Amino acid sequence: MDNISREYTLLFNGISSVITELQAITFRLAGLQQAAEQLYIEQADESKPEATGAAE
Repeated sequence: MDNISREYTLLFNGISSVITELQAITFRLAGLQQAAEQLYIEQADESKPEATGAAE
């Protein structure tokens, strides 16, 4: 019975560690996505022609 408890503890701790790592990776990926979206928006704004306000 003692071996099962140690095996369960090993597996549980390993799974918990992987979940924590995946959460950190997910957070980092979300930040990278936001940064890429911001760059895209800034590029789109730069390529728009400036409004002069003058009637043609």
